Amino acid sequence: WYQRRVRGRRSAECELCPVGTFDDDGQGSVDCKACSPGRYQDEQGQSECKMCSPGSYSSNLASTHCDLCPKGSATDKQAQTSCRKCSPGSFAGKEGSIDCDQCNPGTFSADSGAAVCDDCAPGTFTPDSGQKSCSDCKAGTFANLSGQRKCEECLEGFFSADGAAECTGCPAGTYTNVMGRADCDNCPRDSYNEKTGQSVCVECPDNLQTKDDGAASKDLCTYQFCVPGWAGSEWNCKQCKPGTFSNKGNSTECTDCGFGKFTGDSASTDCDSCPSSLVRCRSVSSTSSCSTSSSSSFQ
Repeated sequence: WYQRRVRGRRSAECELCPVGTFDDDGQGSVDCKACSPGRYQDEQGQSECKMCSPGSYSSNLASTHCDLCPKGSATDKQAQTSCRKCSPGSFAGKEGSIDCDQCNPGTFSADSGAAVCDDCAPGTFTPDSGQKSCSDCKAGTFANLSGQRKCEECLEGFFSADGAAECTGCPAGTYTNVMGRADCDNCPRDSYNEKTGQSVCVECPDNLQTKDDGAASKDLCTYQFCVPGWAGSEWNCKQCKPGTFSNKGNSTECTDCGFGKFTGDSASTDCDSCPSSLVRCRSVSSTSSCSTSSSSSFQ
């Protein structure tokens, strides 16, 4: 209670202290005292103020109520004049929070005072709670959706760099036959790959070879492996002519049959000996046939 002054004089009657104030001396004061910040009074004629409960605050004198802590802030104590902002990695999603919650795995908050946590963007992840940032997926892995706790390995035939939202197919001429690769390997020499995203390369047909590795087209299989019976240089293999032979692969030239031997076929791998009743028609080493000693061509 207090005595109100009227024209400088005390009123004959006492009045109740209004809301937002109190009188604690019990003797009938001239004036009521204002509730201090952090406290309030919503009733008349009170001898003390009430404390703001956890999750609320008052920042002004003579408050008649406390305000709830706004989203992104909290307080777990009574009689507070303000609420503390949630630290990075945490959030408060409703008004009147007593404490902030940690961001879930796959989410983060970079700044203080967050009301919600943000999802990790595609290509990033976080496996732990309470994070203020997300990590890039390492090379060879990817995350194609937001809010991921982990990254997945690229499949065979695919690769990725750091922070990938998706894996890329190995270009033509390359391959990979293992998962989680950061790059692809060139197709080995004598093979090719015309498609992307492949885990194997195709061997060149018909004993053909490529000049280099990493062939991206079957058309690059132009160098022929000189099989026995053939000879030549790179990109130019030819059959051995009758009277000559080659018995090894990748021979650079064909060998003459020699005296007393012959072959009448192309691409021979060996020569036959002339029968004892026949002799060579000429004294040359490359002989395709044998003839009798009475032959007019004999010398």
